[in-house]
Amino acid sequence: MDSLEFDLHGLILDQLADILSIDSDTTKEEIFRLTKRCPELLNDEDIGEEKEKHSVILMTKTLNQNISALASFAADTTCETFVNENLPILLNYLRYLPIFSFEQDLTWRDFSLPDQLSEKLISGLLKIAAKFNQKRDKIFKDICAFLGKLANQLRCGNVEYICTVILPLLNGFFRAFQSSHLPWHCNDFESVAHQTQPLVNNDCLQEVGQIIEIASQSLEPQHYYAKKFLSRYQSRGSPLSNNGIILGITTMMRNMLARAIIASNHNDDSVTLMTFEEIWDVLVKSKANIPISVTDYVRKALRKTYVMSLQYFSELTKLLDSLVAQGNDLPPSLYVSEIMATSLDLAAIASIYLHEVDDELISKLTASLFNVPQTPDVKVQKSALDATTLLALNFPEAINMIQTIRKFLITPSTIFELAVMVEKNISILDYAIIRLAYCLKVLLL
Repeated sequence: MDSLEFDLHGLILDQLADILSIDSDTTKEEIFRLTKRCPELLNDEDIGEEKEKHSVILMTKTLNQNISALASFAADTTCETFVNENLPILLNYLRYLPIFSFEQDLTWRDFSLPDQLSEKLISGLLKIAAKFNQKRDKIFKDICAFLGKLANQLRCGNVEYICTVILPLLNGFFRAFQSSHLPWHCNDFESVAHQTQPLVNNDCLQEVGQIIEIASQSLEPQHYYAKKFLSRYQSRGSPLSNNGIILGITTMMRNMLARAIIASNHNDDSVTLMTFEEIWDVLVKSKANIPISVTDYVRKALRKTYVMSLQYFSELTKLLDSLVAQGNDLPPSLYVSEIMATSLDLAAIASIYLHEVDDELISKLTASLFNVPQTPDVKVQKSALDATTLLALNFPEAINMIQTIRKFLITPSTIFELAVMVEKNISILDYAIIRLAYCLKVLLL
């Protein structure tokens, strides 16, 4: 099956899943035919001594699409009977996903087979959790266990397995969480933060970097596929890397916390309908109303997240300065501006949730606004404006941050000459004016 036929096959299956999910006359036999297209279910007895290996089932492109279609159907159907029947199947696939042997394939367009399946499966499960609250705890527990399993497998030492299975599965996991409309709770955040601790361990990240380096530089035949696989991600502008893991985690945490803040003040149905951009737009326009009572575990997780965010920001600032001083370009795999920008967002959101703000964050925001980027990229300045606005809106002691935005606007800078838009048809100058207007509007109320 060539790439065009494969895309057509997937499109047909997606359409079939959509039709089955909305058709009130859908029968069990029709769903059974869909599930029969999927791989057999596994259990620990089937795996035996092969439990930690990835050679139990060959996950072909067709099987990949069949599971994705089943996940789409279960996520979109309103029939609880169908959900009850298919949820255990989807959770079974999730549990054993890391030990599937994925067909070697380099014809994908945007994301590899394990990346696609991880994102589709987890997105479907999260949609089910949003619609059927009584199933939420079970689903979330299994998803967190899956994340923990991926973290463990990152250190197995198998170059091809890590590069072509585990890292893509992680990438799909992050994409699913980042785009999920589930009304997150602060306890959800704590659970995910706990499972990410092994991933942000310096030793783990260094090992991942070394594994990727081995695969990328190797001339050995056994590393040929992994090398080509990594090159595909590199060529599409989203290289798999240890810093890519950091970006995935910080973006996921930011999106979860932002949605949790809105969910604490809105009903679940309205939050479920909002995109992340709409969630963020609400946050930067008005003071957040967050319940003070969070558990000690959540508070501890928030503090760790805050410290981690500022640590990444500081480390990458030093790295950026060093590379610029040496006249070296920024490798895309470092995701420097992306991580720095997201770290500022995340630190500000964590501060709001903690009802605490300190001089370190304020200092970093101020420095970011007045630091002219070495490349035509204003991601960090955009996030600095957002974070500054968030602090000014939510902390009386940070009201002087409004003056910081004013100073930014009236200080001559080459940043205003950059031919780059923050958003569609919005320059960094216009963006700053809009953020200042949000602050002044709330101040005058």
